[in-house]
Parts: sequence; C-alpha cells; structure tokens
Amino acid sequence: MQLWEVGMMMEGVYMKNRDVWEANRMTAYITAQVNSKKRLKPRSIIEFPWEKETLKNEIKVATDPDRLMFMKSVMEQIALDL
Repeated sequence: MQLWEVGMMMEGVYMKNRDVWEANRMTAYITAQVNSKKRLKPRSIIEFPWEKETLKNEIKVATDPDRLMFMKSVMEQIALDL
C-alpha cells in the first residue's frame, strides 16, 4: 500500500461493519418503540453517514494533482523533521 492510499482507505473504514451497525440500530429501535407511545422511525434513533443525502451525492475522487500536492506536503514535513 502506498502512503497516498491510506487517506482514502481511512475515509471508508466505517463502512466495514455497516450491517452490524444497522442490526444494533434496529434492536435499539424495537426496544424504544415498545416503550414509547409515539411512532418512531429507525432514523430517529441514529442517522448514519451513508444515509445522509450529501454523502450520497458527493463522491470524492483523488486526482493526480491532489496526490502530487499531498506527496509534496509529506516530503516537506520529512525535510523539516530532518
């Protein structure tokens, strides 16, 4: 793995256990609904980042200039540390 790939990987790491998060929310929803007189929705318990419209419409793609700028900043940091 290259250094420039780490940032992109870390942005999506929360998606790894998405099904577990959904199951836990459903358990919390059922527990809350049984004890409530109001009509609840699973999203009223917690709204996940992948459910928000802004994240669905926004796709971040790293371009070559972005990678070059990132690598330049990393190299400058390394030079400063020496």
